[in-house]
Amino acid sequence: MNRVYTKIEEARRQAIKISRGDFNTRLDDTEEGAFARLFHAFNEMSAGVSAKYEKLSEDRLFLKNLISDISHQLKTPLSALKMYNEILLQEPLSDAALEFTKKSQEQLERMEWLILGLLKMAMVETGFLDLNIKEHNLMSIIKDSINDFELSLNNKNIEVILSGDDKISLNCDAGWLKEAFGNVIKNCMEYTPQNGKITITIEETPIMISVKFHDSGKGIHRDDLPFIFKRFYRGKGSHSSGSGIGLPLAKSITEQMGGTLTAGGAYGSGAEFTFSFPKTVI
Repeated sequence: MNRVYTKIEEARRQAIKISRGDFNTRLDDTEEGAFARLFHAFNEMSAGVSAKYEKLSEDRLFLKNLISDISHQLKTPLSALKMYNEILLQEPLSDAALEFTKKSQEQLERMEWLILGLLKMAMVETGFLDLNIKEHNLMSIIKDSINDFELSLNNKNIEVILSGDDKISLNCDAGWLKEAFGNVIKNCMEYTPQNGKITITIEETPIMISVKFHDSGKGIHRDDLPFIFKRFYRGKGSHSSGSGIGLPLAKSITEQMGGTLTAGGAYGSGAEFTFSFPKTVI
């Protein structure tokens, strides 16, 4: 009986190793009998899983290199087009030609945002997001995110009200969290009317750190709420020129860092987006 128990216990230990990613583990199947046949089947299963994992790793490496190549091949000609367009804007042009060139510039910038957004989304969803987790001041990250949109905010005369404890720290990747915040700020800005405001509030409880963004636009219709984080989704009566991937990207990045991003707010009173990070995770 002890021999039977020993063999079962050994199989259990090896199965745990496989569940933890050690696919090279094997059981002794050189003896005869039912256990030898069972252990042989176990070894075949382990070898099969190992081979599939290796193939998956190769496929992921290929995909990572492909994403990098696409990024380079798309950004290079796009940068050239933007440069040519900027040169044209400095030349003496007729009113019609100037208007056309300005519209061309707007579309090039939108295309650049879309391409970069899609590439970032691909990096996140394929697991190639290399996070550099360190302790950072949360207020500083938010301020950096706001500064990226300073010109656009000023053009619409949108007031940004930032409140909360400026000493709160968060273990995160500052660059990618700034990307997530920036996508939400951009969304709020696009749906906030001229002379509106965006309120950003940092809150801390014994178990949670949260950042809430609230704009003074119309808000999110209840029919749109379940789909607000779907890629390329456009809400009812949406007239935004956005790419439709900013919010899904922000949500994916946040989840990679152990947090959540939710949307809400009463329709007619502005949209609200809440980033939440459990202290037990961060």
